[in-house]
Amino acid sequence: MKYAFTLAALLLPYSAFAAKTVEIRVAEGEQLFVLQQEMEVGAQASFVGPVDSADGEARRKMIFNAVLTREKKGGPYELQYQIEVQGPASGQVFQTQSAVAMVPGKKLVAAKAAGKTLTLKLLGKSKEPEAADNLRLTLKAGEKRAEQLVRAGSQANLVAGGKGSTMIFNVVIGTPPEAGKFSVQYQVEANGRQAQNEAMLAPGDAKKDAQGFVIGME
Repeated sequence: MKYAFTLAALLLPYSAFAAKTVEIRVAEGEQLFVLQQEMEVGAQASFVGPVDSADGEARRKMIFNAVLTREKKGGPYELQYQIEVQGPASGQVFQTQSAVAMVPGKKLVAAKAAGKTLTLKLLGKSKEPEAADNLRLTLKAGEKRAEQLVRAGSQANLVAGGKGSTMIFNVVIGTPPEAGKFSVQYQVEANGRQAQNEAMLAPGDAKKDAQGFVIGME
């Protein structure tokens, strides 16, 4: 199954030329791969190439495409991003696409699956608290687990694993919530099973569907 990812940006006049740096960290067991990408607010940034582990003993190919925007001065930034990390073995992939609200200096655990953890950080300092409109969606599929951070009103996609064991987790979160619950439309493929459904979830909720997949929100 193939998915097309589209990134769209709103060009904001007051911040069009402001440069920021986004730090991307991918932890894989004891190894850590770090990329720092400079970005202009309102413009798309891309990186394709090898990234060495912090200890210099491993290398992964990383693809990063993103747009950083800010709706209003003093408010949080939004990062719309697509990241792909290939390896360690041939055919193994970790690919995720989402939109998250970011505050300078605040670290976000953006996705987890197949033994990899993605952390994002907008470098800098801010007195503002962490953005409140990020929601964490969780998936349990037998022994497999996945997490994806996504901003309310956005969509996210996660593909992780290798040949014969790939897990696909796609979600769309509606906004505003209805009676305190968000509409979560999801599509899952894992362990030879598929599901496409909708659940009404609030932070702390989890629901098991007819295929045995457990979708939760934190």
